[in-house]
Amino acid sequence: EDKMKLYLKNTKSYNSGKYTCEVENRVGVDEISYNVTVLTAPKVHAINPQQQSTAGENVTLTCLSDGVPKPRLIWEKNGIVLTDTNSKIALNEESITISRLMRDDSGTYTCTAVSDIGEDKGFITLNVRHRPEVKSGGEKDHVAIVHEAVTMECRAEGSPQPMIRWERNGIPESGSA
Repeated sequence: EDKMKLYLKNTKSYNSGKYTCEVENRVGVDEISYNVTVLTAPKVHAINPQQQSTAGENVTLTCLSDGVPKPRLIWEKNGIVLTDTNSKIALNEESITISRLMRDDSGTYTCTAVSDIGEDKGFITLNVRHRPEVKSGGEKDHVAIVHEAVTMECRAEGSPQPMIRWERNGIPESGSA
């Protein structure tokens, strides 16, 4: 009598499959089959979660996902959902390609795998290397009286962080006074 039922306790994904019960006696044989699908929550694996690329190039960010049913991926950058309506962005099944990189493309990209069972997130940080740019304001011409102090500022942005060096009339300055 205990063979009349098959119990699957604490199902796992590997329990999915076709189960067939066959009955037989001296008169004949009959069978019934059951298809079992064990649903599993999405799981995401971000490929190369720390990426660097150079301005003007293209980059592809990839997140692999699995789960039953197959989850769909939603891509975000700094919390804003990305779509392929932007001509710079091409969304594929498990990746996003950004063309003609600019420094503003740097940031954290999130891939969220979503299904009826749940969701999981993966994160990829993209750093776009770009040429240095001086970010100083103020007067460029200074007039000083002898023994008076003069301060000039040279703030710069770039990736990687630019080195700053000073020259006077084309000759390197070794320090500041």
